[in-house]
Order: sequence, then C-alpha cells, then structure tokens
Amino acid sequence: AAKEYGGDRRVGRVRTPEGSIILRPQTSTEIDRLGIRCSADGMKDADRLLLVREGLIATVVHPPRARFEVIVGLFPGLWGTLYGARDKLVDGTVEDAEKKA
Repeated sequence: AAKEYGGDRRVGRVRTPEGSIILRPQTSTEIDRLGIRCSADGMKDADRLLLVREGLIATVVHPPRARFEVIVGLFPGLWGTLYGARDKLVDGTVEDAEKKA
C-alpha cells in the first residue's frame, strides 16, 4: 500500500487484536464530494454519520470489506481511531511534529 500511495507516511495502519487495518488518504475530490453531500439541508445526523463512515470505508485497502466489518463490529470504539488516522493522512500531521508544536 505504501508503494502505491506514495510511501509510509501516505498510508495509515491501525492495529487491532484481529489484525491491522490499512487506510489510504482521501483525495481532494472525495473530501469535497463528501462535504457537499453531508451539508444537504434537512439531512438527519444518522444519515450524515453513514455517509462519513462510507467515505472512510472507501479508503480501507486492507482487509477486505467483509473482514473490516467484522473487526469494527467487535470493536465499535475503533471508529474514532480510524477517523483520527484518516485525518492525519489528509492534513499531513505526523506524531513527531505534533509533539514538537
């Protein structure tokens, strides 16, 4: 995945007791489309959450979707960690840079 997406800092890895989840960064187009869809008037929060989750799932390069769903089913609190990993890939933050700031 690192080779395909531009190096180790361009993929995210979230380790779980059931195996790792590997994410690629979202593209600018994906971010923009998701933002537009989520800002629709009258959209319910539950529908917005589903859109955001689907946007994240689209970035999962490993494991296959069925296995991914099993893992997040076992560890539902994992979503927050996955969103954090996605955000770091998109905004370019690195833990070392955060610690020095």
